[in-house]
Amino acid sequence: MATRTRLPRQAAQSTSYTFDESDGSADAAGSGDESSEEEYGRKRAKKGTRQGKPRKRVKGDASDEEDEDDFAPRSGGLVVQLDDKEEPEMVEYEVKRVDFGELLPLETLREIFGYLHPSTLYQLSGLSKTWRTIVKSDFMKPLWLDLLRGPPTPKTEFKDMKRVIVADDDPEPIPTFNGDEVEPFRLATLLFDKTCENCERNNVFTCDRYLFRRLCYECRDLNLVPTTEVGKGKTYRDLHPATLQVVASTPLPPRDICYARSQRSWVLVGDLRDASEMLELLQLEDDADSTSKYVETALSVKSVQKTLGRAKRLKRGWSAARMERGKALEAELTEKYSPRVKEFVLEKLAMKEEHAKLGDWIRMRWSPLISMQDAIKAEGTVFDSRLQNARVTAIRKHLSNEGIFPSSTFKHAPWSSHPLVQRAEPLTNGVIWKAIRPVLYRVIARYVALNIIARCGSRKKTKKDDDDSDDEAALKRDLLKKPKSVSAQGWKWVRPILAELLKHAKQPEKPAAPLQQGPVLTMEQRDVKNAFFRERYEKALDILPSQKGRFYAPRFGEFLVCPTVQQLYDDAEFAVDESTYDADLATWAEHLDAIFEEMGDHVLEVRLSALKAILAATTEMSAEDIEDLGVDALADPAYDDSFFTRASSWVNCADCYKFGSLVEILKHRHEFHPLSSPHPGSVKLTADAPRSQVELSLEVACAWSAILELANIDADKPNFKAKNLTMALGRQDVAWENGPRGTKHRQTWSNLIEAVCRHARAAHRRQDVLAVPVIVLRKPYKPRRGRGWWW
Repeated sequence: MATRTRLPRQAAQSTSYTFDESDGSADAAGSGDESSEEEYGRKRAKKGTRQGKPRKRVKGDASDEEDEDDFAPRSGGLVVQLDDKEEPEMVEYEVKRVDFGELLPLETLREIFGYLHPSTLYQLSGLSKTWRTIVKSDFMKPLWLDLLRGPPTPKTEFKDMKRVIVADDDPEPIPTFNGDEVEPFRLATLLFDKTCENCERNNVFTCDRYLFRRLCYECRDLNLVPTTEVGKGKTYRDLHPATLQVVASTPLPPRDICYARSQRSWVLVGDLRDASEMLELLQLEDDADSTSKYVETALSVKSVQKTLGRAKRLKRGWSAARMERGKALEAELTEKYSPRVKEFVLEKLAMKEEHAKLGDWIRMRWSPLISMQDAIKAEGTVFDSRLQNARVTAIRKHLSNEGIFPSSTFKHAPWSSHPLVQRAEPLTNGVIWKAIRPVLYRVIARYVALNIIARCGSRKKTKKDDDDSDDEAALKRDLLKKPKSVSAQGWKWVRPILAELLKHAKQPEKPAAPLQQGPVLTMEQRDVKNAFFRERYEKALDILPSQKGRFYAPRFGEFLVCPTVQQLYDDAEFAVDESTYDADLATWAEHLDAIFEEMGDHVLEVRLSALKAILAATTEMSAEDIEDLGVDALADPAYDDSFFTRASSWVNCADCYKFGSLVEILKHRHEFHPLSSPHPGSVKLTADAPRSQVELSLEVACAWSAILELANIDADKPNFKAKNLTMALGRQDVAWENGPRGTKHRQTWSNLIEAVCRHARAAHRRQDVLAVPVIVLRKPYKPRRGRGWWW
């Protein structure tokens, strides 16, 4: 029996868009007023005369239950492209708050602040000038001292095999600084302020407890230098000899401010310059008062650095005699200075001892403070979640009481994840709800509109609908008529949004047919074809006159994309059956000359691309001149075979970081990067757009030139080998001074070139370039005397 096709308008009337759990609620919401549908221009549906028996409801029947798969667009329906980066609609509203700083007395505020963490109390100082004045006042100073020192530590003892608390140890007081008490608010600023005091842009996670500075990682990298570099380098030779003895140093590396280093220390460049200027002024005053020169004129920064390093190692020893010897060395060095310089040095050394005591106190208190802060943050997170849940519950109650949309819609609509809902603030009064109400209703209406398009955005095409554009327009007109399941008040919210979405709705594009790659063959036929072409490829390589010619020859995958070879390979009847081997071989012989000619063109293309890469990185030729180079340039005697064997013509492999001459790289590619098919990845090789075999970036060329210059090697000498550079350097290594983190250590020249190549490619992928590499020599390690077990 033939069934009548239901028109889209009738389908829209009988479909629920708001996920009602029962049909009765939808009817009640949509048909409360008999003239509501006529108001929007829709004729009422005629009641059917035939009353069929109600269908028995079968348990598990999918037609009676909502299926989440129905939310997706149907086949051939309209599709709305949503922007994932679309920002949610926000609204500003004012919440009346009470400033307790102006209402409560200071005694009450201090009692309340006693329950806060020191970092929380410090954050209050940034709210307003009033709060900053209160927090910094002398009245709050005892509270600051109590919060920074922490609670008393319980003292325990063992009694009857149990640990029992017998007393409480008072917390250790804050050490003095320059003979005066430390200002607690300044100490809190040092500990809890998150802004870099140098650049005032980046965040600081932990202060430097040795320098008493808040510096970000970038500023530490730029301003901290090792004391060994100050003593050995030529940059700081003009400093006063006593500079390193008076300036503050830190054992914390620039990028690791948690764990100190016992062997090295760093100083700030600015502190070096300031201390040196002060010492020079004192030196000038002493020279003006005395006609004789002092002993420090014979000293240098390098000698002082060596003496201080030796004294540091002695004081670090386990023997008391060694420690006394280290202190005596420092005292002898101090006695060599002029009177004013000596007095200044002794004053700074005394201040260093106080700095060390305060730094140890910060180190001991920092871990308990952070542990307490983590516990307070966890409690705050729980409290915020409770406030958010209470806010969501209150908003849901408002939405249900107003009844514009059914309660079942709230279960699926994404209103609860909106930022205005997720705020950790209670709905204290009706002002907040009135402010956010329109935004939330628009979010729900948008969800209902998208559901309408997803469920009824398709229309069965009839004989009269010959034009797709007319059919789509008629469908959009039908969707703008109020469905039965949406109330009149809800439709006022849904219709404007639905009209806006339908402007951007369109028919889904048909997926593009996959490109056919070669003839459609069975697996056995494909294996026969590949075996035949692999055999022909090996025979072609055997005919080449030299071993070097095999390296220049294309790999198997590149061989298959040669025009003549590809034409034969794409032939669905060629070399697919072993019984036709002789006939296929004869056909191959007819095209052999063309194949060898194309292999020769591949060799020229490889040499030309390598020449362009070398000239672009090692000469000042413009990009236009290099692009204009053709195969004729290879006939120039200056670019013969010896040119590609020079040290200045070494290149990198395009698929890895291997570095060497052109022939060595091509050999490496045949051995370690064999190409078994013309599909090395997602992109197919073609004869018109071959992949480059080698590359040479400007950063690698600069680093390679610097290494050759340090080794005193002629870069233009042909037949250069890697062993020549290794012998020239001997036991010396090289280092990349201005390289990224983890590359500044001493290493072999080959490892350094690979590191430069790796980081240069990573920078190019970020649309960036590296600074010109600064390469220096590193002398071999001096053999150290081994220590015995008991030493």
